[in-house]
Amino acid sequence: MKDDVTIIPKPENISWESITDLLHLSFRERANEGLIYGAFNQQVEKTKKRVEDGICLVALLNGELIGTGTVKFYQKKGKRFGHLSQVAVHPDYKKHGIGTRLREYRVDLCRKQQDIDAVYCDTAEQATPIINWYLKAGWQKVGYLSHLGTNYYSVKFRLPINGRKYSKLEALLRYYFSIIAFKLMKTKHGEWTAIGSMVKKTLRK
Repeated sequence: MKDDVTIIPKPENISWESITDLLHLSFRERANEGLIYGAFNQQVEKTKKRVEDGICLVALLNGELIGTGTVKFYQKKGKRFGHLSQVAVHPDYKKHGIGTRLREYRVDLCRKQQDIDAVYCDTAEQATPIINWYLKAGWQKVGYLSHLGTNYYSVKFRLPINGRKYSKLEALLRYYFSIIAFKLMKTKHGEWTAIGSMVKKTLRK
């Protein structure tokens, strides 16, 4: 079936409402497991904002929307990076390799940029199958995050494009130092802790 699926940038006839509905439907499974991803209940305007100047891709089967994924590009400290988010596949079409195709399509878009150092993404630390999915594809765990509106800490992944690949030790150290820092500074809901608020105020002075 996956050979009949077409992945293209979002065309005008696919509405943001339908993409948002797909995100809600796809992440309902995670919500039933107790993990409230932001995409599970976000509004249409939030879906559009998370794309902004990036690229929203759609997976179509006979013209029907069955998958989506976003890639954005940004610059930091003189380097350019890619970031993957908002990937969703309709529950009826999961486990057919569509999610993998959406991931690799977006990585290829990053490679075509020629000056991208690395690509990043993140997912809930409890989402073991998704974590293993990234690790098997050569991504490295390099950090820890938390987002407003969620109820979990996230594992941050990195895939080098033109930048160097971290050694196993460097990736491990980055990951565990990040865990310590984030648990001190922020809650799993993305809110500042008392220590984090103090540090934030100090840095602003």
